[in-house]
Amino acid sequence: MKPRIVRLVTGPLETNTYILVSGSGDCMVIDPGECIPEERLREAGCQRVEVVAATHMHIDHVAGVECLRRLGAAYAANASDRPALEYSLRLARIWGIEPPEPPGEPDIPLHDQARIRVGDVLLEAVHTPGHTPGHTALVLVGGSTVFTGDLLFAGSVGRTDFPGSSYSQLLQSLRRLYTLLPPDTLVLPGHGPETTLAREKQANPFVQEALAHHS
Repeated sequence: MKPRIVRLVTGPLETNTYILVSGSGDCMVIDPGECIPEERLREAGCQRVEVVAATHMHIDHVAGVECLRRLGAAYAANASDRPALEYSLRLARIWGIEPPEPPGEPDIPLHDQARIRVGDVLLEAVHTPGHTPGHTALVLVGGSTVFTGDLLFAGSVGRTDFPGSSYSQLLQSLRRLYTLLPPDTLVLPGHGPETTLAREKQANPFVQEALAHHS
């Protein structure tokens, strides 16, 4: 059974935060762009936050991590993104955004093929570097859904002009995603509207470039 998935648009950079609610009411929060109040969690049907996961450590995706950890959630992320976190904190200040408390070290390392289970919700990590070195897509096992963070958007891809970013790696990550997942997979990105892998293959020039290099 697919979990209930609730999307919140959070923080000054309008990050998509996803709340995955299991059949038992336990839940997982992905990419909290700000502190998520307990009332909003309850409105989503979440009785207890077990895990807060980050596709990558830019501050607009982890700003609410420590807030959720104080509610008892374990933090899952790829620790190799710590330099990306530090850079994004400096960038936020330049942009006039006062960053919140940055997260500490992850409790659950999101290495490639790592799995996180909350109740009947199971996610598998796919290492997808490019936007950041530790960027990780999260695949809903048995659910034809992938949380792509800032790897893939509707009509676009994540920026690769940051320290540690790599456009060639991003293209490789896109190719891998298309190798692993079926075309009808629902894409829930870190910003903007949802899409599907098939739709992006038809209309997204970055995906087309990535797949052309594969042939």
